[in-house]
Amino acid sequence: MALDEKPIYPRGYMILTLRCNLKCRMCNYMVPYLHDPWHPSLVELTDAFDKLLQIADYETFDFSGGEIFLRKDLAEFLRFVHRYIDNIKNSISIVTNCTIPLEDDLLDSILCFGNKIRVILDNYGDLSPHFQDIHDRLFAKGIRIDVHNYTGESQYCGGWTDRCFNPDINDTRNKDFECLGGASPHIPYLAGKVGFCAPSILLKMLYGIDYQESNFFNLNDEELTLEQKREKCGRILLQKQCAACKHHTPLNGEDKQRFSAAEQLTKEEIELIRKRKLEPDEIYAMTRKGIK
Repeated sequence: MALDEKPIYPRGYMILTLRCNLKCRMCNYMVPYLHDPWHPSLVELTDAFDKLLQIADYETFDFSGGEIFLRKDLAEFLRFVHRYIDNIKNSISIVTNCTIPLEDDLLDSILCFGNKIRVILDNYGDLSPHFQDIHDRLFAKGIRIDVHNYTGESQYCGGWTDRCFNPDINDTRNKDFECLGGASPHIPYLAGKVGFCAPSILLKMLYGIDYQESNFFNLNDEELTLEQKREKCGRILLQKQCAACKHHTPLNGEDKQRFSAAEQLTKEEIELIRKRKLEPDEIYAMTRKGIK
């Protein structure tokens, strides 16, 4: 592909922070178990987004965390994203756990996108005290809302799937399957890296595991040309799984058991995590307590 032939990818995905004010035992990104959750500067995020948009345009682009409402500069970041609105063909989305109020400045930045933005509200009942207020204010302005209700017996998608990391690859299935990355091809960004999926990048952060995937790359690597980055992204979009999947329970497979969402770690467990870096098998044992 010539450099002037800018590709259009189906989906871009950026994690804006790994900080979160919930301590979910079975967190997909294992955030409560991180000693120093990644929380980049606004400059780092805007620079990364600009580089991702140099590589390609996107049909959709999703922004997630952690809990992105913890970012005091989220409104400013969204205004920066709006400069590229013509490069995102369909829509962008943001997601919140509704634990933090919707500030007026953030609401104004959301309104700039009109019908080209979708706000996903994860409702965890008592853990999401601002759900109704956020919902009503967005609804009154005509903003598209998706509610993921994780309360009571009838939870969104039946509850959470078990996607916690297993340090023992001998206990996991190595059959063919489509995980989230393979089932929904996308270009994810986390902590300066682009790879098959955010969890595979997180494995290195949490466990120190580095699979040296050939298609993973540092977005700021000046030795990689724009064309080389596009070639790697093209291969990422064709992948169905990666080496990290050996430590990861598949999203789609024989075992589709669901679990009640957002069970919180106990105060004693949180204190233990803060005292020292837990071994992989200790973290795994803690996540298993969510399986009743």
